[in-house]
Amino acid sequence: MQQTRLVEAAHALKLSYNPTLRLVLTGKLKGEQRDGRWYVDAKSLAAMQRERELAKEQSPVPTA
Repeated sequence: MQQTRLVEAAHALKLSYNPTLRLVLTGKLKGEQRDGRWYVDAKSLAAMQRERELAKEQSPVPTA
């Protein structure tokens, strides 16, 4: 299983570290802690990125 450090996953998702860690702890993003560091499953990260992009595309654009 290919993994990415949590800090790098947070950057890829355009989130800070703590909200990304919360996604892991709640099971919305697959990850594990090894030697005091958190790692995120690369496939899970890619799926989350696609999901966020789709949600962004489908959200209505506010008009001023």
